[in-house]
Formats: sequence, structure tokens, C-alpha cells
Amino acid sequence: MKKENKTTHIVIALILLIIIGLLILGYFLYVKGRKNYEIPEVRPMILDVIKDESVGLKKVTNDKFYDKYGYDIYFYKVNKFVISKYTFLKRDKDIIKALNNGEKTMDEILRMITSNVEYKKAIYEKDINNEYEKYIFDTFCLIKYTSDNGNIYIGPQNMQLSDLGL
Repeated sequence: MKKENKTTHIVIALILLIIIGLLILGYFLYVKGRKNYEIPEVRPMILDVIKDESVGLKKVTNDKFYDKYGYDIYFYKVNKFVISKYTFLKRDKDIIKALNNGEKTMDEILRMITSNVEYKKAIYEKDINNEYEKYIFDTFCLIKYTSDNGNIYIGPQNMQLSDLGL
């Protein structure tokens, strides 16, 4: 009987050690997971504008942006340019703020724009004289005008160079 009693105590002690070890491991994994866990961005990510007919042509980038890229971005009849992310909740990110703060690069935005052309979500036009490149989306238009340092103009879908005084 004493041998059974001793074996039972050893088995109970081992089970308790295993349970305590699992609890400690679980705690560390939980704490570490909470610190580094981010909800991944779920596609699709779409570009969109918030239109404002009362807004004329206005420069929306700062001098720091110009110093970095060598061109400016202008809005025409647009109040805001956003990336709409669809995750559990809809969140819009103001692209111009992100560009001015260095959170996003124009190369990332242009890659997103060209991928929209590849997936037939935008129309691409290029002038024969290489003066401009035009991307036409469902709700807006983006013109990269190469004749003036490659400045970018964002406006309504039917925006023309003549609207901009170019």
C-alpha cells in the first residue's frame, strides 16, 4: 500500500508540474501575442475621393513632400483622397496626410493605381507627346502631368487638362 501511495503522490506532483508549466507557457504566449498582434489588412483596398464642387484647384502637399519627390499633388473639386480598407469595420485613410507624414510613399500609391489598371478597375490613357498620363476610375480621375515636373492632379472622373488651366 505504501508503494501505491508513493506512486500516486509522484503522479499527482508530475501532473501539477505539467499544469503549472502549461499555464506559464500559455500566459507568456498570450502576453506576447497581445503586444504584437495586428489585424491584417484584408483586400480589396480601393482608392476613392470625397468630392466638393466648391473647391477649385488647390495644392495639397507640403514643401517636405516636394523636396522628397520633386513634384506636388493638386486637388480639383475634391476635398479628400482616401484608401478605403475593408476589414471588420470600414476605415478610410487620408492618402495626402499619409504622404505628407511619410507613412506612405507615392510609389506605393502609384503601384496600387497601376494594379487597378491591370485588374480592369481603371482606364489608363497616355498622351502621344508624353505630356500626361491619365487614370480614370469609377469615381475620380488622376492625371500625372509630365510637362510640369510630373505634378499629379486628382479630380472628378470627367476632369480634363483644360479644367486645370494646363
